[in-house]
Amino acid sequence: MTDFNQLWSSLLAQKKESVLDQSNQGWVLENSKIKRINSADDIDFNLHSALMFINSSLDYGLHQTNWQQHTIPFEDIQLWSPTSIDTLTLDFLKLYWPLAAINHIQKEKSFVLVHMAASLDGRIATKCGDSKWIGNDQNLKHAHRLRALVDGVMVGARTIEYDCPSLNVRHVEGENPVRLVLSNKLQNLKKLQPIPEVETLIVRDKEYQNKKIDSDNQDFLFFEGDNEKDKIENLFKKLFSRGIKSILIEGGAQTVSSMLRTEVVDVVQIHIAPILLGSGKHWACLPEIEAIAQSKKLKNTFWCKMGDTQMITGLL
Repeated sequence: MTDFNQLWSSLLAQKKESVLDQSNQGWVLENSKIKRINSADDIDFNLHSALMFINSSLDYGLHQTNWQQHTIPFEDIQLWSPTSIDTLTLDFLKLYWPLAAINHIQKEKSFVLVHMAASLDGRIATKCGDSKWIGNDQNLKHAHRLRALVDGVMVGARTIEYDCPSLNVRHVEGENPVRLVLSNKLQNLKKLQPIPEVETLIVRDKEYQNKKIDSDNQDFLFFEGDNEKDKIENLFKKLFSRGIKSILIEGGAQTVSSMLRTEVVDVVQIHIAPILLGSGKHWACLPEIEAIAQSKKLKNTFWCKMGDTQMITGLL
């Protein structure tokens, strides 16, 4: 029987662990506790699950056991477990274990995950902006777990205006991420719930650096470039250089669409609610295409239950 509270604490500890050395092959799970793998001696094939680097020298040995490899939407790591693993534990590991490890995988830019709750017809809010709540209670707790595993959580100005969010981890154990507010013209942060101990960073185009904002928080990060793609790529390189190596984007549609257009998103995760709005705001708006072959396709997808609904996660 999996102790999910202990497992969650172990994932939080893994996120904060020291930098890996060259001998590290990945991590192994034993009795809800996680430790590093340096050799085959660290794996008891009767007990564990393992999260391993794609180029691990232990790959071949795992293929010769009764373990199975599971589909996860991450390019650099792979998840293995005994065939006897139960569905709840497996879904928990798929959703959260890669995120606990992502900061330890060397990259030149921040890892970007989009998480949204949408209706069956792809809407995230009514025409007047009401979205409370499309997702269920389980998805709310899930979103807070995602926040606890990333370095920063990003939203646009309209999400601040309509949702009055806190962007913290009040529903789960863990540390609050840096709050990233992406807006060139936002004039105040009055609708962003004040949390003194949480860092808030206002992110905007350098062209708007002289535009004032009515807030005690004057911590800005300015990005620049010749076009939208250059600017967004510059933004995430700057965030990475500040130690913000993993970012959760929660909305809104304009922010998510910009990130998708500029191809900086690594993983997309959509909680699908069993409702139809018929009108309102779609979660993404992309350039028009003529053929299905031109569409953006999610790879390495998996579905999991989220309370009484379903959620899809995939690699872009």
